[in-house]
Amino acid sequence: MVLTATRMRRLKAMYYIAGLRAERNGKPKVEVIDDDPMKDRDVMEILKDGEAESHDNEKPIDDDTRKLLRISDAEGELKMETVAEGEIQTSMLDPNDVFLVDLGTHLYVWVGDDASDKESKNGLSYASNYLNGVNRFSCPITVVTQGRAAQLYQQIS
Repeated sequence: MVLTATRMRRLKAMYYIAGLRAERNGKPKVEVIDDDPMKDRDVMEILKDGEAESHDNEKPIDDDTRKLLRISDAEGELKMETVAEGEIQTSMLDPNDVFLVDLGTHLYVWVGDDASDKESKNGLSYASNYLNGVNRFSCPITVVTQGRAAQLYQQIS
């Protein structure tokens, strides 16, 4: 399955890369993989078979543990706070912020349509730090935008 970015996301990526190049005096090397990344030789070299990393201290996953965390800069500083534990409703998601929806076996980063650039750009790093903090290194993370979160909505409603 080939995933394609929307035109707006590609444009944002282009501006971001241009900013990085300017900031770092043209040193970043950029490579765009437009086709199926699994057919790209360099990607496959990175993903080649080998021994999996050991996560001996990783906590077992409890499917009943659900958590909703808000990432917001409404007060001027970007911070993360717990909104709900256990039962999560789609009505709890605010389009002005970014949320981490922890379903136990999967972590979603939900990006509201009106979320600030700072919130949107930092959602994935907050998700990674959150999983590291709770010793769940191998939990998959999926970033979804407000209008394209049907799979997430089915799981939490």
